[in-house]
Amino acid sequence: RKIFVGGLAISTDSAGLQGYFEKYGEVTDCVLMTDPVTKRSRCFGFITFRDPSVVQNVMDDKPHQLDGKMIDPKPAVPRGPGQGPPQGNQNNEFKIFVGGLAHSTSKQDLEDYFTAYGKVVSVNLMVDPQTQKMRGFGFVTFESKDSVTKAADEHYHQINGKTV
Repeated sequence: RKIFVGGLAISTDSAGLQGYFEKYGEVTDCVLMTDPVTKRSRCFGFITFRDPSVVQNVMDDKPHQLDGKMIDPKPAVPRGPGQGPPQGNQNNEFKIFVGGLAHSTSKQDLEDYFTAYGKVVSVNLMVDPQTQKMRGFGFVTFESKDSVTKAADEHYHQINGKTV
């Protein structure tokens, strides 16, 4: 029922984000993530639909463009205890999303930082296919679920001078 939406324009607000996705089905929740200090958009958010089947319709209707930017919706993976992804999806079970990164952040920076929570298997930074610039978010995959839980329990992390 829930999707993660990355790559939003800094000018996109909650109303615009929700309005875009309402054409697919009833939206029950819309959260635009903001920096806790500056209150500026972190250029990603989450949309929850009443009907879970709508998520696949959104995925099938790519590419998506909002406020002049290509956006990247993906099914959201729950992070709470006992709310892991469906069985058999081991790759995502050990993966966390990291958003709001400084554009200068490297894979090595993330690996060095998150090793404190456990063995890091891989780091993927998302890059704009047209400009080849880092999009400010990525994914870290750990060797164990315990490491994911430890990292997710801390809501804010300081990496390269930015709270992520």
